[in-house]
Amino acid sequence: MKIKKTVILLIVVFFSTSFLFSNDAYFFMSGGNLIPTNENDTLIEMSSEKINIHLQDDYYEVTVDFTFYNPSKATDLKVGFPFFQAGIEGHGKIWDFKCWTNDKETDFASEPIEKNWAKTTSLEYVNTRTIHFAANDFTTTRIYYKSEYGSSAPSYYIANYLYGTGSSWNKPIGSILLRIENNMKYQIIQNVIMAKSKYLKQQLVKTSDNSFELLLYNIEPQSYTEYFEIELSDVLSDDGPRVFPAYFQFNKKVVDTKEFKWYRKDQLRLVRNAIYALHGYKFKSADLDEYFSWVGKSWNPPYTINPDFSENDLSQIEKTNIQNLLEEEKKLKF
Repeated sequence: MKIKKTVILLIVVFFSTSFLFSNDAYFFMSGGNLIPTNENDTLIEMSSEKINIHLQDDYYEVTVDFTFYNPSKATDLKVGFPFFQAGIEGHGKIWDFKCWTNDKETDFASEPIEKNWAKTTSLEYVNTRTIHFAANDFTTTRIYYKSEYGSSAPSYYIANYLYGTGSSWNKPIGSILLRIENNMKYQIIQNVIMAKSKYLKQQLVKTSDNSFELLLYNIEPQSYTEYFEIELSDVLSDDGPRVFPAYFQFNKKVVDTKEFKWYRKDQLRLVRNAIYALHGYKFKSADLDEYFSWVGKSWNPPYTINPDFSENDLSQIEKTNIQNLLEEEKKLKF
């Protein structure tokens, strides 16, 4: 099978620059937007794309719902959902791929993508199927898969979704709804990047204790290689290369309460109690005792119990942050 030559050329260029962009860090991209696999232009429009990314501890799940509109005569079109991987020592895995058309699960075929770069990987393939687009009507499709995380310096987890191939359809993508559900116990959203440069984190709207949304209209990717990148950092900002509490802000300054929105209620509790742990507090709750005994081994200095701990050991900055965190926990009704 031959995918559009321009697609392949851009992918090759992108892969070449990815090695530089990754700065010798493990990096890979997985999962792309649906693309027509023939050489001809199509009149079919992508009206909307709803991307649901569920972040689990050891992998992330992606479900994407597409709505297409065909303003012309009925046609059967072969489409592909590509998977790409790049990076030094990259070994990203994708599994449990499924697809639907008009709510009916359909079969697909996995086919290799034609390529001519030297460093090949096992993920350079596309899942293809034929979709019937009725005349002057809407068609809905869905894909689902699981993927493992990439990582980036200093030590962020990364979940990616390649939306740029949506530019192969007629007109801009009508709307993109990005939904992120964070089920990772000890990670929070650090950044959301679009097309490598846009900082979208502050545009995310919190819709539940662990979910965020971003709605964009009339998206016209400039290249097939544009993607969403979700960076996830440690809940205690223990991301290295310096050891905790080097990057922990809650004992250094009064943290803006606007930053609390990235934490779940249980994570706010962890951060609040980390302030106590830095002073050697002995926790009565078994889960906190277990957690800080575990993570505290790598701190500098390591977490050790101070039998003479007193609230007077806390600075005014720490007391203010503790109070603000506690008030935020109480406010959350999700």
